[in-house]
Amino acid sequence: INIIAHSAGAPVAVGALGMTVIIIAGGIDLSAGTAMALSATVLAWCLREGYSPAISLAAGIGTGCLCGLDNGILISRLRVVPFIVTLGNMTFFLGLAKMVASETTVRPDLDQVPDWIPRLVSAREPDPAWMLFPTGVWLALALAAVLSVVLRYTVFGRHVFALGSSEATARLCGVNVDRVKIQVYMLGGLSIGIAGLYQFARLSSGNPTSGLGQELHIIAAWNRCRAAS
Repeated sequence: INIIAHSAGAPVAVGALGMTVIIIAGGIDLSAGTAMALSATVLAWCLREGYSPAISLAAGIGTGCLCGLDNGILISRLRVVPFIVTLGNMTFFLGLAKMVASETTVRPDLDQVPDWIPRLVSAREPDPAWMLFPTGVWLALALAAVLSVVLRYTVFGRHVFALGSSEATARLCGVNVDRVKIQVYMLGGLSIGIAGLYQFARLSSGNPTSGLGQELHIIAAWNRCRAAS
């Protein structure tokens, strides 16, 4: 909770949820940081261009999903190790974010940003006070609870653990390994897209370079939570 409640740590904590699934499945995502910045930049650009908050939010989170889909397809279809694919996409997503932002920071006007977005990671006393933490904390905890249920009680969760234990054995047991890999990285991309929303809520802008190095913090946050458990 302390990691999520801290405004700078909120995007990392949410991104670590998706990284959890990827690492359990035996993969890694080094493009998480730049994909998060790309999602935040797309969200900021859409708001600045006058699109509705709903469309802008869908575009930002959808961008994260597309980044995950790209990783999943390349890894599963080309049989390239995740380290190489995601390392290459790290630079690719950074370039895309710079293209969207025209090599600068995208800053929507304050009246173009819905009031509820900054409140996700606001350090002020929550309103109402009985909430104790900002709304973003409760959203992240809810996402963590849903992910825990999915991993523990669903067929998909069993396939994820089987894939991480032994890909060859999972394939022999009838698991569609390629499909599960794509689903895993898309779920990770969804998490990164939501983390991009948190990043935008914290910065009130879309900075293409704001995600550089964040993938290491995301992996470290996963490892810290694993050690604590």
